[in-house]
Amino acid sequence: MRARRQLFRNTPRSPLPDAGPTPAELAYWETRVLRQRYTTYARPGSENELFARIEHDGQWVYFPLESDLPEKAAARACEIYRTLTADGWNAARERYVRQIILAIYWFVEPLACTYGTMFTVPGHLPLKAQAPPAEDAAIPLAVVEPEPEVRRALEQLFNRTPGHTCVQTAALAKGLLRQRTPAARAPRLVLFNQHSLDLAADTFQQQLQARWPGVVAIPFGIFGHSDELFMSVTGMDRGYYLRRRPPLQMLEPLANLWEKGIPAPDEVRAHVRTYFQKLILAENPASTLLGISAWTVHAHIKNIFKKLGVHTRAEAVMRHLQK
Repeated sequence: MRARRQLFRNTPRSPLPDAGPTPAELAYWETRVLRQRYTTYARPGSENELFARIEHDGQWVYFPLESDLPEKAAARACEIYRTLTADGWNAARERYVRQIILAIYWFVEPLACTYGTMFTVPGHLPLKAQAPPAEDAAIPLAVVEPEPEVRRALEQLFNRTPGHTCVQTAALAKGLLRQRTPAARAPRLVLFNQHSLDLAADTFQQQLQARWPGVVAIPFGIFGHSDELFMSVTGMDRGYYLRRRPPLQMLEPLANLWEKGIPAPDEVRAHVRTYFQKLILAENPASTLLGISAWTVHAHIKNIFKKLGVHTRAEAVMRHLQK
């Protein structure tokens, strides 16, 4: 027995397999920095900039790394990850620019939205200067968004959007309604994060109309990446239509809406529906020949994606060919 114990003591143990560097180490990020699509219009020069997908505590988003050099980009990614693990997401959002997806919901059932890539503006960064709008042509709008760095980004975006000017921002719906507003700065359009309502949606709409008669209120959502937006679209029995747009064209469905004065709610819906219906019929002429609604075409596509476990048409084709 004694000899047996001695034998085990002298037998060398097999080394544990090398798990590689951890996200807290620079070497981990050296092979994980990448370039992104759809960022040029939101962040000029970003076609060469490197990004990193950084995950912590069940969430992940893309961070621009402010360099096209892999070594510098990896160091920046490592710094952001260490901030996340040490201080949490709120601290990282306050200190670093992050990529987000803005989705504006024009209809809920069938769902129709325009969405695009943009970047947050933390408080230590200046807002980009805007060209002064023509007073008669600019549509005044207000934004309701809880996160300060997202709210600043939206203010900057809509101030740069042709034909619009952001006159008010608020963190919550009640905050917007409490703000004193001169008649000359009364918004005609209110864009509100659907998660920022601190009162019932119907009550919010009623109070908006009482405060600014004829104001158009449109909900939006903020996502960390486009897959998150896509997977949030569930239960749409009458179909859906998601259209990616450059940031400055996100409000395209409202073009020329106010040319003849303040529109009635039915006129707003008809105006936006015409915008999407033209797009859908132009992209899917076969739906007219088949005698089915163009919205139904997109519902069928959504079901196919779900069954195949894919997010795009290209992925669906590849999955089918692999069978």
